[in-house]
Order: sequence, then structure tokens, then C-alpha cells
Amino acid sequence: MVSLALALHIALATSSGLTRAAPLPAAPQPTVPAASSPGCNAPTCIAPVSAAPVRAIPVVPAPRAPIARSAGRGAAGPLSPAVEIEPAATSDDWFAEDKLRHFFLSLAATGLGYGAARTLGLGHRPAAVVAGATAAGAGVWKELDDHRAGRRFSPKDLAWDGLGILAGILLASQTR
Repeated sequence: MVSLALALHIALATSSGLTRAAPLPAAPQPTVPAASSPGCNAPTCIAPVSAAPVRAIPVVPAPRAPIARSAGRGAAGPLSPAVEIEPAATSDDWFAEDKLRHFFLSLAATGLGYGAARTLGLGHRPAAVVAGATAAGAGVWKELDDHRAGRRFSPKDLAWDGLGILAGILLASQTR
């Protein structure tokens, strides 16, 4: 999968026509005490030793890539190069990167919901119920949105959401 940072880098490089920055910054110039330089009598005066030439890297223009079209959503825009992003796995495995995301996002949503409910003055048990229901609603909404967008509705994703919610409630039960 192409990361967002890489996609942004490719988009910016392609739109500007550059693949590298033009010149390198000049190295700091060495200095010597002013006593060796004529016309300076102050003890704090510093004069440059010599001016070093600045070396530039030639600029290589990026090849122009065709503009990508996203599935069913029109043109991707002038800054979007044609980048192929791996499609979702065709199989719905129990142990995949997607399942870890579901687990940890549900865990985080449960913790956030629990903290918000406790801040509003609810007791421990009602806050845990509100947090679990909120995180479960978010997980079901995500799966329904996937189905609406033409992706697979995955009961396995919901199972990992449930495990994340359970872990979040168990962690919340350890708080005072």
C-alpha cells in the first residue's frame, strides 16, 4: 500500500516538475580571529577565511504522469498523479492488517467514549455501556459505509471491533 506521505510527495514533485531541490545550502564558512585580518583592532572581530564555491545539483524534471481517476468519483484533481493503490485483499482473512486497525480503533473509540461519559458525570458502569455502544455503532457504521461504497461487509471486521471494545472496557474497569 502506498502511504499518504509518499502519495503527497509524488503529487507535489509531479505538479512542480521537479524531483529534487535545486541547490544545496552552502556550508558554514570557517572564521579566524580578527587579529590576523587587517583593519580590525577589536578583540571580538571575526573575519571569513575564504569563500567556498557553492555546488548545485542539476534539476531533473519529473516525467508527466496521466491524471488518475478514482472509481466512480470523477477526476482525482490536477495534483494527483496516476498512482496505483493496491486494492483491498480479495479474501477476508481473520488475521490481517485491516483487523488490527479495527481492533485498535475500537479500543481507542471505547476509551474516548468512556472518558467523555465520565467527564459528563456518569458512573463507571453507565459510562462503560455508553462507551461500548458508541464504539460498536461506529464499527457497524463503517461496515455499512463499506457496503454502500461497493466494498465487502465483513463480519470478521465486526468481531475485531468487538474485541477492541472488550479490551477498552477491561482497561476502563481498571481506572478509579
